[in-house]
Amino acid sequence: MSELRIKKHKKTQSEYDKLKDKCFFSEQMEVLLNHMKEFEKTQNAKQEDCVRKRLFIEFIYLNGNRYGEGAGLKFSTVNHGGIWIKDQYSRKSSVKNPINKQTKTLTSRRIKAFENDDTRSKEIIQWFLDHNNSGINDDYIFVRKNGHLLSDDTMNRYLHRFEKQMPDKLSSSFVMHSLRNSYITRRRYRNRNHG
Repeated sequence: MSELRIKKHKKTQSEYDKLKDKCFFSEQMEVLLNHMKEFEKTQNAKQEDCVRKRLFIEFIYLNGNRYGEGAGLKFSTVNHGGIWIKDQYSRKSSVKNPINKQTKTLTSRRIKAFENDDTRSKEIIQWFLDHNNSGINDDYIFVRKNGHLLSDDTMNRYLHRFEKQMPDKLSSSFVMHSLRNSYITRRRYRNRNHG
C-alpha cells in the first residue's frame, strides 16, 4: 500500500494575523514589559509586588512553563543550568498554604535547560532569592512580598490591566497561558528558520 502524504497547508494571512494577535513576539513583549515598568513607578506601597508580577510574567514568557509549573517552582528545583519541573502548584490549595501536585502529564515532568544566552532567567531567580524574606513559603520562588504565591487570577487581572495600551492585541492574549503559547510559537519559528 502506498504511503499517504498529507500536505501541510500554508497559513493564510488571516491565520497568521490571528496567531500574531494571540501570542507575544519579542518586540511586543518588550513593549508590554515597558508599560509594566512605567505602571510600577506609580504604585508606591504596591511597587514591589508589581515588580514581582512583571518578573514572573517575563520568566514564564522566557521558559514556556504552564502557570502551575511556574507558580510551583521552588529554589530547590533550580540550578544554574535550568529548572527541574517535577510537580506544579495545585489551584485547589491556597496561595497562603500552597500544595504542589503531579504535573499535568507524565511527560510534563522534565528538566528545562536554560537557553545558552538566557542570563535573564537566572537574574530573575536571583532577584527573588535576594528579595523573598517574609518567612512564609520560603522555598517557593514566585511569591508576593508577604510570601503568598502569585495566583493565576491575580496574574491574569494584572495582564488585562495593560490591554488598552496595546489595542492591536486581542483581549484573549492577556492571560498567563498565552505566554506559554508565545514560547512554543517562537521556538517553532526559530527552528523552522534554522532547520
